[in-house]
Amino acid sequence: MKIIEFDLVTNKMIKMMVQDLESLYSKLHINENLEKTESLLGSKIEKWMKNKVISGAICMKDEKMVGFLFAELKNDEEKKQAWVPSFGIATFGADNDKILYELYKHCSSQWVELGYFEHVIETLNIDNQVLSLQMLGFAYQQVHGLLKLSNYKEGKTDAKISIRSLRKNDSDILRDMAEIIYRYQTASPVYAPVKAETINNIRNGFASLVNDDEVMFYISETDRPVAYQALWEVDYGYLIPKKCVELSIAGTYADVSHRGVGTKLMNYVVKDLMLKGYKWLSADWRITNISARRFWNTKCGFNITKYRMIRTIDSDFSWVKAN
Repeated sequence: MKIIEFDLVTNKMIKMMVQDLESLYSKLHINENLEKTESLLGSKIEKWMKNKVISGAICMKDEKMVGFLFAELKNDEEKKQAWVPSFGIATFGADNDKILYELYKHCSSQWVELGYFEHVIETLNIDNQVLSLQMLGFAYQQVHGLLKLSNYKEGKTDAKISIRSLRKNDSDILRDMAEIIYRYQTASPVYAPVKAETINNIRNGFASLVNDDEVMFYISETDRPVAYQALWEVDYGYLIPKKCVELSIAGTYADVSHRGVGTKLMNYVVKDLMLKGYKWLSADWRITNISARRFWNTKCGFNITKYRMIRTIDSDFSWVKAN
């Protein structure tokens, strides 16, 4: 096998990447127009490689591409990440474990050398690729799924709630309901960090949704608001089928959870979306959020399309290596 650096990748190789990704993508049984998606995917990859700081490589064997791994090197105020999108990783053939091992061995040494100790990979829900990443020390973090609305089976519930759309005077209600998300995220066993200084920004962001003309916001109420869902239409593209809506944020107050409130809201939302002509619903959730996983994946029937997996290298490695 031969490893080719990103700087030496040709347009012909990128075209091969797109074609190979489409063969994997077709296994997810989502797309209805592979030819158009291939064009969209090709332009997406080319734009990404042109406008981002990319580090990665292609693996060749007998003049054929057998795998590739490309990461965007991200920097923010608190951490540096090597972030591999779902179209930045693929292996083909019988030696998937070996191919991915060689690619990650090569690429990760460069990432660590540059100070990128957190490695994030979005991988399609394909068994051999997921298992290979686990063998390299990656752990699940986030789950992404799609639901075909016509396949949704209405859940049974006798929850006594009313459901309505967002009103312009709901800003205070939204500001209060923002806490549902970060309280679930910071609780056991999720432990997703939400810093105190960002909570006010989250609350204000929720409140500002009353001025968002594109959001489809549903509120469940008893004698008070108890749950919500916020959705936006998303453009057709890679892993996004036509007429798809993204469920970006949703939550139910803990004191009324497991009483059918979320189920009744979901029944209502699916019916309303279908009346509006939508066919698909996308969502994502933390894999350690057991309640979310049981509801979206098991109860509502979302099919998992990809995972976000993460590996953090101990930064002391740099000191040990230097000494």
